[in-house]
Amino acid sequence: MNKLSTKHLILAVIILLCIAGAAIAIYTSANGPWGYTDPVVYISTARSLDRGQGLVYYEADAAFRPITIEPPFYPITLGAIGLLRVNLVAAARWLNILAFLASIFIAGWIFYRYSRAPALGVAASALMCAFPYMIWMFSSAYSEPLFVLMFLCGGWSLLAYLEKEKTGLFLLSALLIGLVPATRYAGIAMVLAGGVSVLLLASGRAGVRLKKAILFTCLSSLPIALWLIWIYFSTAHSVGGRSLDLSLHGLSAQFQGFRGIFMDTVWKWVPFQSHGALLGYRLRFFLMGVILVGLLGLCILAERRIRKDAADGAVHSGIRIFTFFGLASLLFTGVLLLTYLLTHPTIDVDNRMLLPLYVGCVMCFYAAWAVWQAAWFKGKLAGLQALPWLIAIVCVAWYIPQARDEVNYFHTGDGLTAYHWNRSDLIQAVRGLPANQAVISNDWELLQLWTGRPIYGFWNTFPAKPPIQAGPYGSDPGDKVQAVFCSQGAALVIVNDFPGQFQSQVGKAYDYQGLFTGLTVYGTYADGKIYLCR
Repeated sequence: MNKLSTKHLILAVIILLCIAGAAIAIYTSANGPWGYTDPVVYISTARSLDRGQGLVYYEADAAFRPITIEPPFYPITLGAIGLLRVNLVAAARWLNILAFLASIFIAGWIFYRYSRAPALGVAASALMCAFPYMIWMFSSAYSEPLFVLMFLCGGWSLLAYLEKEKTGLFLLSALLIGLVPATRYAGIAMVLAGGVSVLLLASGRAGVRLKKAILFTCLSSLPIALWLIWIYFSTAHSVGGRSLDLSLHGLSAQFQGFRGIFMDTVWKWVPFQSHGALLGYRLRFFLMGVILVGLLGLCILAERRIRKDAADGAVHSGIRIFTFFGLASLLFTGVLLLTYLLTHPTIDVDNRMLLPLYVGCVMCFYAAWAVWQAAWFKGKLAGLQALPWLIAIVCVAWYIPQARDEVNYFHTGDGLTAYHWNRSDLIQAVRGLPANQAVISNDWELLQLWTGRPIYGFWNTFPAKPPIQAGPYGSDPGDKVQAVFCSQGAALVIVNDFPGQFQSQVGKAYDYQGLFTGLTVYGTYADGKIYLCR
């Protein structure tokens, strides 16, 4: 009865952490999820899907383009929600809130259900809930929350398959892990990790396991493979919107750049390292290597000890959790490195890109501890069971002030997806323009997001270098967008951030006022003006 009550208490705490995480995300995004260029692509593509136009979106020339740099699963999910006739920005917000709740729960449930140390699920869930960059991303309109959720769902389903080895669970696990790279391309690492995990942990002789692993990898690779083939032949022969750069020139400098950014980003997740590293670069690099080797070596020794003690003792030791999430973390880093070195344009290596690595590292570390605890931390060594809790408490205490700053900053709404744009008089005026009237804007992504109509980008063809035209906008026949302004009677929508954009584009020495001299003012609003050519 005591054991049952304890497990019920553990599950209750995990659920409470889920609710707390959801409440934090709801409050943080109360005035809209934050987002910039990428969410415009996702939401515009979802809107096109709902209109039956396919996986396309309007670019700055007001023409349709297929999505390439972004894989399709997130906009497809938004499009499915959009069939309910809901606002897609709000749909993105609530999807990511629910993803946060589910991710916190699954992280804890995996330990609760598939390890001998179910209480460690509370620590894992707490670290997911308190990490400032989890709160930051799950309060946005980006695809990373769905990526993290599918990563955890894929790991959960794989563990279920490895326990029961039923065909249905095999197919479900392959499908869920296959949707990880269909959300973000770097998720191909999770496909490889799943295949290797099946090879190492499934039942049967080596040949049987190899066949299962190959089949699993092929099935889970199918969604992203079909997508990449379609992209390659339907566009300018690019791979996921990127071109390969196989030149060895400068490869060493590129590697050094990746290593430096990666180390600086990841190490600041460690308590007391965020405001200037206390440890030198070489020492940090050495410690990372020692931690990796130590985790692997100790887990192998602990697993052998468990197997000696009982034939079925390793089933719930945590080694399966450690294997999948450890492999996923290593391979994810490797995929990012190869992408950084060998493709163009270069990816950003930052907290957004590396967020799945944090999730994998938390799961891997606590799974390793579950294995050690099952093997050694009994009797006189039982006191060591408190160490992972001490680590979790220190990390959570370190994260909470940073998380509070993120919550306070984004609560008011930030970026193009902030809800106040939906109430903007300028946006309302653009929505009221005739459907066949072309629209040009200096913030074309903002207008496209909130009006759903094609928008020509002001800066798409405007000269980026002096000399700047002396006449009013529309007087340069060589500018295709300006020609649209006058010949097609387009509306020119200038949002109030135009002066800053102009100075950034051409410099402070040039005056932009002449661009609007002689134009007809259609309307003046709190957020900007609308001009007509005549």
